[in-house]
Amino acid sequence: MQIVINDMTDRLSPASAGALTAAKGGPRTRDQHDVCVGLVPALSQLEYQAPSNLAPVPHRLRVATWNAERCMFVPDSRALLDQMAADVVLLTEVDLGMARSANLHTVRELARPTGEGYVYGVEFVETGRGSPREALLHPELENAASFHGNAILSRLALTDCFLVRLDDGGVWYQGPSGDRELRIGYRNAIVARIADVSPRIWVASVHLESSSDADDRARQVRRLIACVSERAGDDAVILGGDFNTNTLRDGSGDVAALMLDVEASEPLFAVMRDSGYSWAAINTSGTTQRTRPDGDPKPPFARLDWLFCKGLVGENPATFAAVGASGVISDHDAVLAEFMVPDQR
Repeated sequence: MQIVINDMTDRLSPASAGALTAAKGGPRTRDQHDVCVGLVPALSQLEYQAPSNLAPVPHRLRVATWNAERCMFVPDSRALLDQMAADVVLLTEVDLGMARSANLHTVRELARPTGEGYVYGVEFVETGRGSPREALLHPELENAASFHGNAILSRLALTDCFLVRLDDGGVWYQGPSGDRELRIGYRNAIVARIADVSPRIWVASVHLESSSDADDRARQVRRLIACVSERAGDDAVILGGDFNTNTLRDGSGDVAALMLDVEASEPLFAVMRDSGYSWAAINTSGTTQRTRPDGDPKPPFARLDWLFCKGLVGENPATFAAVGASGVISDHDAVLAEFMVPDQR
């Protein structure tokens, strides 16, 4: 299996009907999953669009991370991004051509009003319309592309982009996860370097597996760190995303006590620490889950979403409610922090 994907394009190749037919009709085995992956070129591509309204590199770099839960509410999502005023947004769970999100290329739609650029990578090819709740949305539509993935949205130029497959795939094809939502693909991280910054700064949008445990999350982080270190060396790095740290759960909505010894519950933090990453100054102590109008997820909530950094000073963490004019727009709130960038003059 190829772990690192480097192939860049300005438009992802479409998934063939044959790939979806093979995925739905074949045996639910690892071999069949891998055959289906080979029929979808987009799983081995990254789509990049440069900013049309390029911003200068600021002295205080504002970086946010948000699991947009499919990005089914694009105008409200754009309003939330405007409220955060981030220079770089590390997005997870964003659709491209899914009926549940009106068949939009959601990242492109988020970028369009502001002239931001993006890099997008497919995490899963959906063989259906999504979860039972999502399948009821836009019943008049069929999936146009069936892609679900992660992205970096940026008003700054990005370069040296690559994708890291964080697991070996098939979790949502074989076994119980596939029974809920049949998909082909891999959890991934989208990594890029901010252009024209010296010393160099890399950013990554990370999405760890939800149908997993703490030890497996640590294994995924080890793979991520190894791949990033190979490219970035001693450069500064900001990692952010949905780390699915579901052991960090508290009914009070404040996980400050749990955060005092996160390594005991989530060994991925020890992996981060041993690799030179810190998190205490750039994350609030609150949970990041939110109940949708359908009543899920239910309390007690966990802190799933994090920022990590090495080689930079970070401060002023904040959490932004994923609520817009349409109500709750994601079951994850967004988090943001500021990072001091050396004078670029």
